[in-house]
Amino acid sequence: MKKILKITGFAILSLLVLGTSIFFIWAKNPSMAREVALNSLKSDDKVNVVETKQYITFETIENKSEIGFIFYPGGHVDFRSYAPILHRIAAEGIFVVLVRVKLDLAFFDVDAGARFLEEYPHIKIWTTGGTL
Repeated sequence: MKKILKITGFAILSLLVLGTSIFFIWAKNPSMAREVALNSLKSDDKVNVVETKQYITFETIENKSEIGFIFYPGGHVDFRSYAPILHRIAAEGIFVVLVRVKLDLAFFDVDAGARFLEEYPHIKIWTTGGTL
């Protein structure tokens, strides 16, 4: 009986380790951003785009907005894939921050946008959004 429990325990532990490993390999290889998204990461005559390793900001050139939008990207997608729509939102006068989250899954980094509340004091109203 002890031998059966030992084998069963080892099998369960092995499956757990294998499943966790497969999940992390999957999570570290998100769907790549398409060319249209990468082109939206360029500043133009309406929107200034600033890209860092942890976030991307989209800000209208004409006026400094007092409204900010922190966007959390969806799971298993290159966070830059959302650039086209966020670029258009910024062109309408809203300051946008696209945050990069751990493992490209917002669930693991729910506070990723908190730092921007103090980093951009000219923003008076903040809102957040994203995809699942």
